[in-house]
Amino acid sequence: MYDERRNQSFLSRMLNFDTMITPTIIKIIYVIVTGIGMLFGVTVFLMGLSGGGSGFETLGGLLIIVASPFVNRIWCVGMIVIFKIHENLNKIANR
Repeated sequence: MYDERRNQSFLSRMLNFDTMITPTIIKIIYVIVTGIGMLFGVTVFLMGLSGGGSGFETLGGLLIIVASPFVNRIWCVGMIVIFKIHENLNKIANR
């Protein structure tokens, strides 16, 4: 059965849910969400510097700029680990 799946086309494996595209999508989402987080952090930081806010906004903006990539990375790696476990369980089941 494993050899049959190996000889199938990519589209056939996708339609039968034998190949996961979600890890690729998660990587794209990571880049987008991290970029949005960084832009948000810069916006909050600049609002704090412009005099319209307190010093807490300036520090909060810096915290968002620094923490956003790490938090997003941890979440995305956790999601990818779940899908890698699924792939490995499928390999074990197909032996």
